[in-house]
Amino acid sequence: MTDLSFIEQLLKAKKIRLAGPLIQDHVETDRFVAFIFASSNDDKKKGPSQLTLSAISAAAERQGIQLGFVLIDKKSEEFDGSIKTLLFTKFQNIVRNSFTVVNYKRASVWVEPKKRIDPEKMEEIRKFLREFFTLLDIDDVSVFFTHDEDIPTPTVILRSLRIIAPCSAASLSRSLEEKRYKVPNEVWMAHALDRLRKAGSVVRKANGQFFLSLEGLRRLGTEKSRASPDIKRALALGKKDS
Repeated sequence: MTDLSFIEQLLKAKKIRLAGPLIQDHVETDRFVAFIFASSNDDKKKGPSQLTLSAISAAAERQGIQLGFVLIDKKSEEFDGSIKTLLFTKFQNIVRNSFTVVNYKRASVWVEPKKRIDPEKMEEIRKFLREFFTLLDIDDVSVFFTHDEDIPTPTVILRSLRIIAPCSAASLSRSLEEKRYKVPNEVWMAHALDRLRKAGSVVRKANGQFFLSLEGLRRLGTEKSRASPDIKRALALGKKDS
């Protein structure tokens, strides 16, 4: 009996339904990840229970198989972390990060590769993701790669924020898009701002708005010209007050 067959029998015995094919690590071939549907009972507790999953993992380990689980909650549609796990397992030497948003029957996935990849590999990733989402009854799937689009750099984000701050992440996204930059989605924007915040360049207010820190201002420097960010900011504030 193959490892895949053994795992499938373990899951079937516990009446656990897979949300997609079992994913095998291409380096550690005895390591698998099972994506399974989460369910809720009357007490609003999600199943399968951790006790059940631990028992299945233990049974697999006795056969020399490492088995992990990712629960897919179709009601909340919070797929971002699950898709990251999926891509990291299948394409761990290629994918650095991913950002996924699912709205009803439409999914948008932005893939950040570790380096530029060829069209054939890009198409393999697209096909892999589309097949996975099809299993979840989601057929409208858009897959993009950050190295193929004009994605705003951290410096570009700081420059835009300097002009319109304080502002929300959504307002900042709109400002960048008006400058013809491609903002992948709200998940990407949230991650970008969080990285800048952790680097000390951005401060997040209690109301969810962002502005540059002193370190962020120092990072950008100053300009003495009509194109100065400070002049642009004054004009932007003038528009807000008018």
